[in-house]
Amino acid sequence: MINSQRSEQNRAILQKIVEILNMGDLSEVDLIFSLDYIDHQKPPEMDIDGPDEFKQIVLHS
Repeated sequence: MINSQRSEQNRAILQKIVEILNMGDLSEVDLIFSLDYIDHQKPPEMDIDGPDEFKQIVLHS
């Protein structure tokens, strides 16, 4: 049951990320990404991490 709940939570978070990418609404990014989030595939010129990094990626997509 616990794995099923975690799976459902992960799906909901992934769906929210897709919505953010599609709609550009950044209002929930801080709720999803931790301050120590690091995207290891980010552009080399991007020197920020955490939710602000993801926001920049969305804004420049």
